[in-house]
Amino acid sequence: MESQIKNGSYTSKQLNLLQPHVTSKDWVIISLSGLLALGTEIIAFITRLENSPLIIILALASMLIGGRETFVKGLRAIRYFTLNINFLMTIAVLGAVIIGEWPEAAVVTFLFGLAETIESYSLDKARQAIQRLIEVSPSIATVQIEKGNWQIKSVQEIQINDIVWVKPGERIPLDGVVLKGRTSVNQAPITGESIPVEKNVGDAVFAGSINECGSFEFKVTSETNDTLLAKIIRAVQQAQSERAPTQRFVDQFAKYYTPIMVIIAVLIAFLPTFLWQDPFYPWFYKALVLLVIACPCALVISTPVTVVSGLAAAAKHGIYN
Repeated sequence: MESQIKNGSYTSKQLNLLQPHVTSKDWVIISLSGLLALGTEIIAFITRLENSPLIIILALASMLIGGRETFVKGLRAIRYFTLNINFLMTIAVLGAVIIGEWPEAAVVTFLFGLAETIESYSLDKARQAIQRLIEVSPSIATVQIEKGNWQIKSVQEIQINDIVWVKPGERIPLDGVVLKGRTSVNQAPITGESIPVEKNVGDAVFAGSINECGSFEFKVTSETNDTLLAKIIRAVQQAQSERAPTQRFVDQFAKYYTPIMVIIAVLIAFLPTFLWQDPFYPWFYKALVLLVIACPCALVISTPVTVVSGLAAAAKHGIYN
C-alpha cells in the first residue's frame, strides 16, 4: 500500500477504505449537541442560574451526545496519565461540572466534538478529491505503432516518445507536446483555468484534460506515474496523510501547555491553604475555573477548518507546478 501512495495508483475502492466517513447522522448528532449547549446558555442567561435541574439535564444530554469520543480519549489519557489536549479537555469539563458551570461544560464539550468532526470531514474531502482526480484520467489511448497505423493500448503500456492520437471529446491520457493538429483543451481539472486553452504544435498538454474540438497528435513526455495529474494526486495524498505544520504545532503546544496549566492549577488550589491557611474551597474553585478557561478550543477547532478549506480548494481549482 505504501508503494501505491508513492505512485498515485490507488483505485476508488481502495480510497474508500483509507479514511472514515462523516455521515449526515454525525452532523445531526453534533448539531443536536450544539443546540442543547446553546439552550443551556440561553436558559442560564435568562434565569441567572447555572445549575438548575433543567440546565443540568440539557447539559448532560449535550455532553453525552456530542462528547462520547472525546471523553473516551480523555479517560484513556487520564488512565495512562498522558498530558495531551484530550487530558486537558476532560479535566476542564470535570472541573466545570464540579463548580456547577454546566453551560460552560456543555459548550466546551460541543466545540471540541465539532473540531473532531470537522477534522474527519477534512479527511473525507481529501479522499473524495483524489477520487475525482483519478476518475478524470483515461485508462486507454490510441497509439501509433508504425507510420499510419494506430492501436488502442492501456495507458500503462505507453512509453515516453510514443505518439498518441486524441480525438475530439476525449481526455488526454498522458502529458506530452503537440506534434500535429490544432485544438482547444479544457484543463480546468489540472490547472484551474476557467476557459479552454488553445493548443498548437509545440504546446504542452496534460493528462486528464479534455480535448474540446479538433483531433491532434502528441509525443508523450511523461510516464503514467510522473504526469502532472499523478503529482497532484500524490500532493493531495501527502497533505491528507501528513499533519499540517499548524497541527504539529498544536501537538507540540499541548505537550508543554497541558502540564504547565495543570501544575499552575494545582499550585493555585493548594499553596494558599498550606502557606497562608486560607480556606481551601475558594482557591480550589479558582483552580478549576483556570482549567476551564485554559482549554484551547479555538486553537483546536481552527486547524481542521483550515486544512479542509485548503485541500478542497486545491483539488477543485487545480494545482500547477
